[in-house]
Amino acid sequence: MLMKIGRVAIVIIITCMLAIAGSTRRHTHFHFDKYMLEVFTSGEIKPISSERTIFQAREQARKVAFEKGKQQLARLLNRIVLDEYFSVQEFLAVSPGRLQGFQQIFDHIEVVSERVNSKEVSLHLRLYLMDHKQNIFQINQKPKENLFNLYLSHQETNQEFPGFRGEAKTPYTGLIIDFRGSAVQPSLFPKIWDESGVIIYEASMVTPKYITHHGLVQYTYSLIDAKKQRRVGINPYYAVPISIFGHKYRCNPVILRKHSEILFSHPDTRKALKQGRVIFIIDKPN
Repeated sequence: MLMKIGRVAIVIIITCMLAIAGSTRRHTHFHFDKYMLEVFTSGEIKPISSERTIFQAREQARKVAFEKGKQQLARLLNRIVLDEYFSVQEFLAVSPGRLQGFQQIFDHIEVVSERVNSKEVSLHLRLYLMDHKQNIFQINQKPKENLFNLYLSHQETNQEFPGFRGEAKTPYTGLIIDFRGSAVQPSLFPKIWDESGVIIYEASMVTPKYITHHGLVQYTYSLIDAKKQRRVGINPYYAVPISIFGHKYRCNPVILRKHSEILFSHPDTRKALKQGRVIFIIDKPN
């Protein structure tokens, strides 16, 4: 009888642990399609006393909830992959001089909603990795401190797109690469290669102000959604990678040589890509 009770107790404990773990996962998110971190957190309202009114108790609970949320956002941010070599945490470990700027990112945490009951204050917090309120055509304003301008070391473009003979008849307003069904690691600074081993698109080829405001690429979860984006215009070129690779993180697509020849043989298409008009379609996370 005692053994049976013990087994039941163990099952209950394990079930509770799994429920807690599942709850934690549901309450922390990184939305790659929006470059946005999102957490839900709470702070307990301590009993009121002669030294603490209900308003002070709620404010203290709110501060606790906000700090907890900030720590959760930092953990999410550290896990984001920058490029084929580094996550954010790994990058800061080898570039400690960027740490101060990294910490300033948290000055832009947005409180989406706040709920108060008799026991706790609950907060819904968001942190965007770029200025999401500006569109792709409005880039004159200096961006807030974000991951993109912290990572970029170049202030002006210092590398040109590869040149190809001839001139394509059709100009394209952007590029869509469809990764669906592939084990790609989304990153902030991927590189696009063609099958001949030539890098045809990377951060140093794009005007920096476009990257700091809108990212090097945009991610979506469907072709319909990708084509709706102003970023790639009314006539984007569509390609599927023939492979994906990277030194540590597999985030770089490889496309056919004929695709790169079409893309870079028309000056208008080159101009569009210089402005970062690239979208990656990826599988929606579960």
